[in-house]
Amino acid sequence: MKKLDSLNKVYSVRNYQYLGGGYGRQSETLIMKEIIENGPVVLSFEPAYDFMYYQSGIYHSKAES
Repeated sequence: MKKLDSLNKVYSVRNYQYLGGGYGRQSETLIMKEIIENGPVVLSFEPAYDFMYYQSGIYHSKAES
């Protein structure tokens, strides 16, 4: 692992905010608008257990089908 002072560039976050308002209240449209207006976003999601076996394509939980 490289030491921080040996890297050519170091990036950091100067400004951040919470997008949404509550669990599950973020829409694709809201996320796209945020990316267009302010750049990259970090997000997480809570998939069903079968996500561990995901290999490719669009994920659809078999547990919720």
